[in-house]
Amino acid sequence: MNKWNLIIDIEKCEDCNNCFLACKDEHVDNDWPGYAVSQ
Repeated sequence: MNKWNLIIDIEKCEDCNNCFLACKDEHVDNDWPGYAVSQ
Protein backbone atom coordinates (compact mmCIF):
# COMPACT_ATOMS: atom_id res chain seq x y z
CA MET A 1 0.00 0.00 0.00
CA ASN A 2 1.35 3.41 -0.96
CA LYS A 3 1.14 6.24 1.52
CA TRP A 4 0.94 9.77 0.11
CA ASN A 5 1.97 12.87 2.01
CA LEU A 6 1.45 16.54 1.26
CA ILE A 7 4.38 18.67 2.35
CA ILE A 8 3.91 22.43 2.29
CA ASP A 9 6.75 24.94 2.49
CA ILE A 10 5.10 27.74 4.45
CA GLU A 11 7.91 30.11 3.47
CA LYS A 12 6.68 29.86 -0.14
CA CYS A 13 2.96 29.89 0.73
CA GLU A 14 1.00 32.47 -1.28
CA ASP A 15 -2.29 31.77 0.55
CA CYS A 16 -3.88 30.47 -2.66
CA ASN A 17 -5.59 27.49 -0.94
CA ASN A 18 -4.58 25.07 -3.72
CA CYS A 19 -3.36 22.57 -1.09
CA PHE A 20 -6.80 22.73 0.53
CA LEU A 21 -8.53 22.23 -2.83
CA ALA A 22 -6.29 19.28 -3.68
CA CYS A 23 -7.23 17.54 -0.43
CA LYS A 24 -10.93 18.25 -0.93
CA ASP A 25 -10.74 17.01 -4.55
CA GLU A 26 -9.23 13.74 -3.33
CA HIS A 27 -11.76 13.08 -0.55
CA VAL A 28 -15.11 14.61 -1.60
CA ASP A 29 -17.52 11.84 -2.67
CA ASN A 30 -14.81 9.18 -2.19
CA ASP A 31 -15.11 6.58 0.52
CA TRP A 32 -11.88 4.96 1.65
CA PRO A 33 -12.98 2.04 3.88
CA GLY A 34 -10.84 1.69 6.97
CA TYR A 35 -9.18 5.02 6.32
CA ALA A 36 -11.71 7.83 5.75
CA VAL A 37 -15.33 8.42 4.85
CA SER A 38 -16.47 10.74 2.09
CA GLN A 39 -16.78 14.42 2.97
